[in-house]
This record gives sequence, structure tokens and C-alpha cells, in this order.
Amino acid sequence: AEAGIRDIGVTGVQTCALPICLRERIEALLADFELTKFRNTKCGVLSSGEQTRVGLAKALVNRPRLLLLDEPTASLDPATARDIRVRIRAFVTGGETGILWTSHNMYEVQEVCDRVLFLSHGRILLEGDPKRLPGEHGKATLEDLFVAVAREPLSVTTG
Repeated sequence: AEAGIRDIGVTGVQTCALPICLRERIEALLADFELTKFRNTKCGVLSSGEQTRVGLAKALVNRPRLLLLDEPTASLDPATARDIRVRIRAFVTGGETGILWTSHNMYEVQEVCDRVLFLSHGRILLEGDPKRLPGEHGKATLEDLFVAVAREPLSVTTG
């Protein structure tokens, strides 16, 4: 085989050649997301949390500069959702990937995001630090602010 290529057996005489660096990346992601034991398991039989971890690992395999996540923890139990948030935050902290996270869960947004945008019909209504934004608009929590903006989006103006 060529230098830098490792053959990975598939079935019979078929083989799949992956660059060693990609194979190592896959192994690291399997370990990072605690998926190693599911290596030969079809995704359809995995739990929601396991499928979410598989999806995130797949999304990160090519080290994207920007990862778009649409409510990544919406169908997960609280413990699994917290675990997923921690793992995603670790990737962001590592400096490899930026995340655009869409969610209606303001607790989650406040926990994982450095900046928040409230959008309506493609227009930015509010933006800022999710920990400071509520106080800047006379609300106790980000959820209170979100509800107020959702009810009357046209009355909110940006400074």
C-alpha cells in the first residue's frame, strides 16, 4: 500500500483505504463521544442520545470551521443533553470549530453561547451577550426576553 494509507477490511476481498490521519480522527471522535462500542452497530438501533452523538461525530470528522446545529439536544433527556452541550463546548474551546446553534431553549443558549441573536423573518431584532442581554432590556432571564421578543418582535429595536 502507499505510504500513509492503512487498509481497513470491509468484506471478503473488498477493502476500504483511508488515510491514516482520517482513521485516527475517526478513532478519536469515537472515543470522544463514547461511541467505540457501537463501531459495528447500525444507527437505527441506537438511542436518540447515541444517534445525536454519532451525528455530531460525523459532522466534526472533517474539522469544519463552522458547524451549524439546529436544536441539537431537542429530543434528549436532560443528562444526555448536558453531556452533548459539554462535548460541543469543548470543541469550541479547543479553537477548531465555530458553532451556529439554533434553539428555543434559552437556558441552553445561555449556557453554551457567547453571543445570541434573536431573529424574525430574517431580521436581527436583538444581539449580544446572553448573560447580559436580559438585564439590558429589563428582563430577569434570557427566556423572559425571548418570550417578550417572540410576542412583539416589531416593538423591539436595536440600539
